[in-house]
Amino acid sequence: MAFVSQTRAGNLGTILVEDTSAASTVQYAKSGSTTLFAVQINNTSNAQVYLKFWDATSGVTVGTTAPVVVLACAASSKRSYMSPQGMVTFGSGLAYACVTTGGTAGTSDPAAAVDLMISLS
Repeated sequence: MAFVSQTRAGNLGTILVEDTSAASTVQYAKSGSTTLFAVQINNTSNAQVYLKFWDATSGVTVGTTAPVVVLACAASSKRSYMSPQGMVTFGSGLAYACVTTGGTAGTSDPAAAVDLMISLS
C-alpha cells in the first residue's frame, strides 16, 4: 500500500493524503484538530465500497468502532465529495479505512484497488 501525506497551498485544505490501495486496515492520516475539505474515491473494484472516517489517533477497530462519516462509491467508478467551507471537523485526528459494507459493520477489503485523495487542513 502506498500512503503519502504532503503539505500544499490551496483553498481546499493544506494537506493532501494520497492512498493508492485503501483497504480495511485503519490509516491514521493526521493527529490533532483537522477539517476535511475534499475526498476523491477511484473504485476499480466490481462492487460498491465505503470510505469510513473516525475522529481518532489510535484504537479504531473496523467493524466495531462507529465512524463519524461514511462515503460511498459505486462499483467501477470515481466519486468526489467536497466543500470549500469544510465537510466536517475532527478534534483528535483523522483515521480512515475502506470496506465493502456501510455503517459501523463491515471489515472486508475491496476486491480491487481503491485510490484515494483526501484534502485536509
